[in-house]
Amino acid sequence: MVKSEERLGILLWFRLSRFYNQNIKKNQSKLKRSWNFDGNV
Repeated sequence: MVKSEERLGILLWFRLSRFYNQNIKKNQSKLKRSWNFDGNV
């Protein structure tokens, strides 16, 4: 049961990371101004 939950968590995290990476590429300057963020996640 734990393995299935971890696997779902990894899949969700991977999708969210891809989604945020796309937004970082689009709004990288805005993120750097507001978050002081590298964009190398």
